[in-house]
Amino acid sequence: MAHIEEIKKDCMALAEELEAKARAYCVYRQKASDAKIKIDVIMATHLKELREVRSNIGHEMALIHLMEPHREDSDEIEGYYRDYSENSDHYKSLERLIGALETRISVYQSIMKFERENT
Repeated sequence: MAHIEEIKKDCMALAEELEAKARAYCVYRQKASDAKIKIDVIMATHLKELREVRSNIGHEMALIHLMEPHREDSDEIEGYYRDYSENSDHYKSLERLIGALETRISVYQSIMKFERENT
């Protein structure tokens, strides 16, 4: 039984870590979403200009065009893009960590179930 108590403590610690990662995930995901919305609004306001460059310009090409150095608002757009990229990277990394923590918790739960059934 002492072994189960140790596993329970480890499992609770992992659950607390999981909760912290999940909260951070939400923050980074929201920041990335906010930056993406700002980029999309800027693109929409420049739609006519972008279509003059190319009638069926894609998202990435439009973004590159809007970040060209000669543009007045290129620094602003570049900042939003940087925010979007960095926050997206953070939340995607957290997704993997959350998945790993969930797996570890599941393993601990299986061990506890096995020990309960076999004692």
